[in-house]
Amino acid sequence: MNSPDRQPKCANAFSAQLRKSDLVFTVYNDIIGYQASVTAGKPAMINSAFGAVLTLIGAPIYLFYRTRPPRTAQSGDAPVS
Repeated sequence: MNSPDRQPKCANAFSAQLRKSDLVFTVYNDIIGYQASVTAGKPAMINSAFGAVLTLIGAPIYLFYRTRPPRTAQSGDAPVS
């Protein structure tokens, strides 16, 4: 019978390999789809690159608002519901 210590290591190694192959498969499919769209004369976009750009744009905004101190209610402010 497998001990509990050995099972997560195998599962983690398999899932890490699975994530790498998923990334490669996604990028490959996006590039093939882009090439097919360009060939057909349709508007084309590489979805994985677009997602990466959106994430890179949003990260600084997230970090900015995460590090700001929370606002406190002042006497003239409307109550928060």
